[in-house]
Amino acid sequence: MKAWSSYLGTVGIEGVPEYLTVDWILGQFGGICNEAQEDYRAFVRAGFVEGSPWKNLRGQILLGSEGFTEELRELLSEREETKEIPKVQRYIGRPNIDAILNKEGMKDRETRNRQIHKAIVLYGYTQREVAEYLGLHYKQGIKGG
Repeated sequence: MKAWSSYLGTVGIEGVPEYLTVDWILGQFGGICNEAQEDYRAFVRAGFVEGSPWKNLRGQILLGSEGFTEELRELLSEREETKEIPKVQRYIGRPNIDAILNKEGMKDRETRNRQIHKAIVLYGYTQREVAEYLGLHYKQGIKGG
C-alpha cells in the first residue's frame, strides 16, 4: 500500500495516526476489532482481484443490479424533468431502446410513430439514437414531439 494510504493503520499493521479515525470503517466490517480488520483486508484484496466497481456504474450514479435500479426508478423519475442533471443520470431507469421499439410494431406506421415518440419524449433517446437503431438517417424526419 502507498505511504499516504490509511490502509496500514486501519488494518493494525502500523499505529493509527492521531488525525485518522478507523472506528467507523472497521465498524462496517464487524464489532470485534481483529475480525473487522481481517474482513477489511479481504475486502481490499477483493478489489484488486475483481477490478474497479465503477465499470458497473449505471447512469453515472448507481452501483447495483438491474433489480436495484428498477426499485429506484420511481424515486428517480421526477429527476427526468430537471434539465440541470445530465441526461444519462436523469434517465437511469429507462428501458433499452429495443424494449421500446418493438420490431413487430415497426410494420404499422401509427404504432411505429407512437413507439418513436415514446422513445424520444418519454425516455429521452435522441433522434439520432432512434434513427441509428432503425437504420435510418436522423435527418429523414423522425418525429419525436
